[in-house]
Amino acid sequence: LIKVVTGAKADLHEDLTGKNIPVNYYISPTIGLIVPVAKCSIRGNTGFFHRAPTIYEQFGDGATIAPSLNLAYEHGYSSDIGLSCKKVLFNNFLIDSYLSFFYSNAKDLIGFVQTSQRAIKAINEHDTNSKGAETKVSIEYQKIMFDASYTYNDTINDNQQDRFLYQKHIAGIPIHSLLTGVNLLLSKEATFRYEIKHHSII
Repeated sequence: LIKVVTGAKADLHEDLTGKNIPVNYYISPTIGLIVPVAKCSIRGNTGFFHRAPTIYEQFGDGATIAPSLNLAYEHGYSSDIGLSCKKVLFNNFLIDSYLSFFYSNAKDLIGFVQTSQRAIKAINEHDTNSKGAETKVSIEYQKIMFDASYTYNDTINDNQQDRFLYQKHIAGIPIHSLLTGVNLLLSKEATFRYEIKHHSII
């Protein structure tokens, strides 16, 4: 049975800095398909997105992140397709895994630039493309679950007017990301988790 999943996200952007910036509304529709294949499923999604600047990106932290009050919303479209599988081994081990590939095009992507030896500042990158892959495997046994995930993300500057950075990777966005973790179920209400993260821009 093929499933079709649709959704939409609505954002209201109201400026409170006293600059009389007009109120903006953003609608981000998405659509996805889920196709069962044996004990696996193929999933695909496509849609539009908007993301508001975070408090730290827009107002800084008073120390190493400088304020950037004129940041615009990130906006663009994205697509992904992947395969997800679940299998039980030896009647005790539940293995859950997936592999997906993604692509997105973003306008005004928010990134950081160095402004001094100790400070960075958020800016809008005008035209960027992101492509990559993500995989994750988790193994669950009784009250213990181990998981590991890896993401390859190549986000490049696609603004032809920026001749020095055109087709170069956006600074500050990791190319390789690795996450491993262990979950221990203590009770119905409590879970202990320990994880290790590693990011690389090379």
